[in-house]
Amino acid sequence: VFLKATGDILIFMDGDVVLQSGALESLLHRFFARDSVWLTVCCFSDFQSTAEYVFGLPITIGVMQALAVPRVDLGHQVYAYGQLNVFRRQIYEQLGGHRAVGHVVAESHELAKLAVAANLKIDAAFAFAQTRLE
Repeated sequence: VFLKATGDILIFMDGDVVLQSGALESLLHRFFARDSVWLTVCCFSDFQSTAEYVFGLPITIGVMQALAVPRVDLGHQVYAYGQLNVFRRQIYEQLGGHRAVGHVVAESHELAKLAVAANLKIDAAFAFAQTRLE
């Protein structure tokens, strides 16, 4: 699909994510202001039901911890979320894109490993969204 895109910025977002009004513009502003090459976004749910509240927050926190990629050279962790990612096309292609990691379930996590190995900085952000747990 990205091969049909004509721009220098690629945005991948899960189909069950509905961002709050203005969120994408805010994220893109951050992306350009920081001269990012990859912005990975964790979408915190705007919970609509008790089940989403009870299960959603622990799942989100668990995923955040499970997908931490150690960054040995700086002694901190880099996170890569699958819900929403903004890439500069050149970096995405340099990493091999989703084709390079299509053999795994957590492809964003695997892309992050490739980025860390290439000494690329992944910028992380949070956004509120409606995600359905149906």
